[in-house]
Amino acid sequence: MQRMHIVGILSAAPEKDNAQRLAIAERLLAREATPLQHNGFFVGRPTTRVHADDAWVLKLREEHHFGSRELALAWANKRLEAERRYGVHHPARTWLVVETPRGWAAANLAPRLAPLHMHDWAADAAPAERLADIVRLYLRFWRAHGQRLDEGLSNFGLDAAGRLFYLDDDFFPADEHRSFVAMLGQWLRLFGRDWLGEAEARLLGKAVREALRDARPIELRLVVEALRELFLPAFAERQRQALLAALTVKEDAFQGLDWHQPVGVIADIHGNLAALEVALNVLTMHGVRQFLCLGDVVGYGPHPRACIARVRELGMPCIMGNHDYYVAHGAPARVAMSRTARRAAEWTRAQLSENDLEWLAGLPLKHEGEVQGRRVLALHGAPVDRTYFNAYVYEQTWERNLDWMREHGVWLCLHGHSHLQGGYWEDEDGSRGRAFGEAGLSFAGRAHLLLNPGAVGQPRDGRPGAQAAIVTPEGMRWLCLEYDLAAVARDIRAQGLPPELAERLLQGR
Repeated sequence: MQRMHIVGILSAAPEKDNAQRLAIAERLLAREATPLQHNGFFVGRPTTRVHADDAWVLKLREEHHFGSRELALAWANKRLEAERRYGVHHPARTWLVVETPRGWAAANLAPRLAPLHMHDWAADAAPAERLADIVRLYLRFWRAHGQRLDEGLSNFGLDAAGRLFYLDDDFFPADEHRSFVAMLGQWLRLFGRDWLGEAEARLLGKAVREALRDARPIELRLVVEALRELFLPAFAERQRQALLAALTVKEDAFQGLDWHQPVGVIADIHGNLAALEVALNVLTMHGVRQFLCLGDVVGYGPHPRACIARVRELGMPCIMGNHDYYVAHGAPARVAMSRTARRAAEWTRAQLSENDLEWLAGLPLKHEGEVQGRRVLALHGAPVDRTYFNAYVYEQTWERNLDWMREHGVWLCLHGHSHLQGGYWEDEDGSRGRAFGEAGLSFAGRAHLLLNPGAVGQPRDGRPGAQAAIVTPEGMRWLCLEYDLAAVARDIRAQGLPPELAERLLQGR
């Protein structure tokens, strides 16, 4: 008989239950180990040894061997405490330690549940509700603990009452919902030809939206964007669209942009009304009748309300920037900002009305269009970043972003965020180049273009002024315009904003 010791039961059951669990564990360990099989009843890593009967499953974690019982108990007790907090396993799940020829090992004992990869979906009266339960459990765990569960159906099981529990031992770092959306896509592939139709997809979408109702708005947007980009077979396209319809709060209002005509592109206004006005005036003088803002309407500058009002007055399509997000939601939420930027953002938030904040919060993460059959993408930060507003395009990252554009069939990507006017490209022969401090760039012979119009309100290339650009199907023209920098610097100081913001404005840094 192997020596073993019960560490505890998740439900904190009475001490008398320990003797019962110990007897069950001894009985199971006396049986032959059950082989693990792909798509079988038990799946998992080879280092896990499974002993089971019709009612119970014992998993011996052979990768966790310890030189003493005390070390094994300490490790298993930490797992027990964590899983009590997590609340995703069956309450009867029990942790114990077992002496083996290699030393003391951790093990867990749990009721044998029916794993969902072997579930009879055709006989289930409400199969979509089963999947919705997974969505709720998964996202509830993510919201509470910032981690994710293993997404495979084999990792979820039902008890006799139909209650859902997590079967796996492992937890994983959050990944901006990429794995979660991949799980949704796998369900559409598995069941989309059978019982998972548009109504069931809408039910799943509703479950996702309700589970993320009180989460930061960026979370739902990340799910939507990943779902749009997910590769799916043609037969699952109706279900994808039904899911998106249930998830999407509002579609971006970019349908009026005609990329076959000149577009005035601006970015990083940063609450600088004087710079915004001169940029709009000069663009209009050049015959521009449609505009696009690549984000960061606010932050740093002293005129946030006036800049929002001007952009809204023109009905200008506008993408969300990192400062817009921070100001709208009052929390960083993966937005990397310096202490000075945070101080300015907090001051800005205090100046805005609820309507202003609501408008900022509703800005879309990106815009997609087409010119002469070629895909155009507009965003604030970098295309490789799924938030679209945190990562930078600069010397260390531009080639990776061009690689992404090639892989995704994007011809032109317009971005801001770096406050550097210029950009990078790949020619049709595969050669690559860059242009900064230039008056313009021809699109002839370019396979992929990654371009920044410059910063309206706070350039950082050493050229003080208001920067903007004009995009046509033939090329891009960059502008750097003079205005009364000293007056804006005085306004920055007068409002009590960090004085270094005034100095940077005057220096173009």
